[in-house]
Amino acid sequence: MPRPPLDLPPKVARAFMADLKAYIAATTALAKEEIAARQLRALREYLRPSDGKLRLTDVRALMDSMAEASGGRPSKR
Repeated sequence: MPRPPLDLPPKVARAFMADLKAYIAATTALAKEEIAARQLRALREYLRPSDGKLRLTDVRALMDSMAEASGGRPSKR
């Protein structure tokens, strides 16, 4: 049975999209890490106990794949 998607408040979703744009525009790995860490903290608040752990590498992978799908450049690690 598929899980329903996370129910993020609009304010959190808009902040994620703003950070995604900043992530795509970031030129240093440190800047990308800071953005991903900020979103990791925000997203962890909305995880269900059954969702398991969310790690920084998971958020970086999510942002990289979303950047690539949107036509932005993927991050170089």
